Amino acid sequence: MNDEKLIELFFNRDEDAIRETENEYGTILRQVIRNYLDNEADVDECLNDVYLALWERIPPNRPEHFKAYAVRLAKNLAISSFRSINRRRRSPDILVSLEEVGEIAGDGDPESELLLKEMKAAIEEFLMKLSVFDRKIMIRRYWFGDDPKELAGKCNMSARALNSRIHRLRKKLERYLKKKGL
Repeated sequence: MNDEKLIELFFNRDEDAIRETENEYGTILRQVIRNYLDNEADVDECLNDVYLALWERIPPNRPEHFKAYAVRLAKNLAISSFRSINRRRRSPDILVSLEEVGEIAGDGDPESELLLKEMKAAIEEFLMKLSVFDRKIMIRRYWFGDDPKELAGKCNMSARALNSRIHRLRKKLERYLKKKGL
């Protein structure tokens, strides 16, 4: 089923919208959530929260790219769940991933809508200038939250080589954003 039909199911308040979303994107949504939560019960609960949030937000929202919208929602809810579940004992891998990108943004006002739009556009522009391989690494690490060791295995490289490459790409992004005034 294509994204437009899925969105129409939500707009029509058809209960099949959730079932069809699960059939179409359940695997990727579950994987994104698993990258942040390690307990399967927490993953299931978060996934249900994603479906509920989609039901509540569509309408009035009509996302241009349903899959990206659902993945972003899953990621944000998984991070929120991670933070609430692990207030006292935090996983350094996830925090490093989130903080690495956060450091690049500098001391600007992150609440500013204009700044966020400019930052998003600049990052998208930066990613499009990268090789397909480097773009894949950045997206898998910072969008999907993949574990560096697992990502290294998927990319047929050592964890050390991957971490070095990610570090260089992050520095390159930092220089690019500074050049853009962000």
